[in-house]
Amino acid sequence: MRNNRALFVLLLAACIALTQAYNLSELMKYLSNDEKTCNTPQDIAVFNKTQSTFNSDVAKCGLTCLGKSECITNCIIEKEQVTKGCALCYTDNVHCIVSNCLSKCFNPKAPACKECNKKNCVPTLVECSKVDPKLLPKD
Repeated sequence: MRNNRALFVLLLAACIALTQAYNLSELMKYLSNDEKTCNTPQDIAVFNKTQSTFNSDVAKCGLTCLGKSECITNCIIEKEQVTKGCALCYTDNVHCIVSNCLSKCFNPKAPACKECNKKNCVPTLVECSKVDPKLLPKD
């Protein structure tokens, strides 16, 4: 258990370092906010099917990819079968959590982590996704 926690902390530290090294604006140069959405039948069907696993899978993508935007986006598309526009919204959400909630999210399921995400990152995710918040995965 301690080894898993230590590995998790190490991976989060690496995510921070890589997030600072990779400029998210480079990704945004070729994709405007108008193209980002999760409001497609494909995405809504995925949300309905994966309510209990979606967010955990997205977090795993963030850790596996060490904060690299393109890797996170591709990982989300591969694991969840959402559209690229939706995966980009969730990639932004991963970066928001790392930037704003990292100290509270050593345990992603901790109440403090969930509250920080809800306060600092979910409003942007809702705006990006263009989906009623009730339909977004809640795990």
